[in-house]
Amino acid sequence: TTNHLHVDWVGVNQPLFIPVNSTQAVSVTAPKIAAKPGYGERLDWEYIYWIFDIGNCAVIQDLATGKRFSVKRMGGSNHADCEPLTSADTQIMKDIFGSWGWKYRPVLVEVDGRVLAGSMAGMPHDIDTIANNNFNGHFDLHFLNSRQHNTNAVNPEHQANVDKAAGY
Repeated sequence: TTNHLHVDWVGVNQPLFIPVNSTQAVSVTAPKIAAKPGYGERLDWEYIYWIFDIGNCAVIQDLATGKRFSVKRMGGSNHADCEPLTSADTQIMKDIFGSWGWKYRPVLVEVDGRVLAGSMAGMPHDIDTIANNNFNGHFDLHFLNSRQHNTNAVNPEHQANVDKAAGY
C-alpha cells in the first residue's frame, strides 16, 4: 500500500518507498492546490505520478467541449500513458479530436476525488493493453512539469494547455 501499486510490475524511474518498519510507513502526500471554479488543480507531475498511478482509472473532460470519457493509466514515467477503457470512450475521444493526430488539448482529469489540470495528445501509438476498445495503442497525458519520453524535455505546448486547464 505504501507505493500505491495497481499492477505487479514497476516502471522505469518509478520511485519506490520502503516502510521504516512494520508499524511505521513512509507516505507521499500531495498538497491540495485550490483550483479555480470550473478548472483543475495545477499540480506537479511528481505528485500526479502517485495520485494517478499505473493501473488507476480516471475520467477525462475536454475543457472546450465538456465531453467526458474514461481512461486507464497503463504506464509512463515522464508522463501518463493512457488508454480509453471502452470503444464508446474511444469514440468520444475521437469526436473531441475529429481525427487522430499529434494535436494537444487542455483537459480536466478526475481521479480519486480530485480534479487535475492536464493536456492530452490525440494520437494512438505504441503499446496497448486493453482489448476491444478500438484504440490501437495508448495516448499521452501531460501535467505540470511532465516530460516527453523521446527527448526528456518539458513540452511548452502541453504546459500551456495545463495552464489553460487550471484557469491561467
